[in-house]
Amino acid sequence: MEILGLVLIAFFASILTFYSGFGLGTLLLPAFSLMVPIDLAILMTALVHFLNSIFKFILTRKALHWPSLAIFGIVSLIFAILGAYCLQYFVVLEWMYSYTIVGYAASTNVLKIIIGSLLVLFTGIEYFDVIKIKSNHPIYLIIGGILSGFFGGLSGHQGALRSAFLRSLPLTKEQFIATGIACALMVDTARLLVYTKMDQHAFMNINLQLVLPAIAAAWAGAWIGNKYLKKITQEQIQKIVCICLILFGVLIGMGLI
Repeated sequence: MEILGLVLIAFFASILTFYSGFGLGTLLLPAFSLMVPIDLAILMTALVHFLNSIFKFILTRKALHWPSLAIFGIVSLIFAILGAYCLQYFVVLEWMYSYTIVGYAASTNVLKIIIGSLLVLFTGIEYFDVIKIKSNHPIYLIIGGILSGFFGGLSGHQGALRSAFLRSLPLTKEQFIATGIACALMVDTARLLVYTKMDQHAFMNINLQLVLPAIAAAWAGAWIGNKYLKKITQEQIQKIVCICLILFGVLIGMGLI
């Protein structure tokens, strides 16, 4: 039953992730953490996310928007390495606040609160046009790359922050999805290289009975997402991303996911 639940989460989260640019890692990590120690769950989630990003990149590579990737992606890569190294020194991660809501035990920390607040803040700023800055300005891309890359390396919460910035660029739906996937692949590569360097034997402990079904389910979800991409409009993509950003921002901040 545990593996079936994991497969269903990976499958449907992968479909959601294909359009929104985030969600797979955020939903997989809690599922893995119920079955293995949290440090191993983080590594297994990163591995599934990485292999799924490769598969999605193969499906969408022709629609890449290279100018955005050149700035946003490279900055994300650099700060993902920094974030991954900071993981072992980030003392604030040790602080936890636990509480119960509607009979459900939840816990949050400073990092989750920061990430959740940033998601809601950036979405609100863009939606209400608070800051008068051209969304394709290099400074905008650099700030987005720094935040999504650093937090991606630190905790794996890269996708939502990345989508919060990329959704405002003058990109087609195909370019938005393909560019986000390429950025995710760069960050995932950096994360795994740093994690491996910090613990060279980490991959020896991976539970393949859990990882392989999750990878297969995620690939199936990505394939279905790509198949129906042409039937979804640019406006629908924007709405999906906006709703998911606010929802995930609140849930992450509250420690519910």
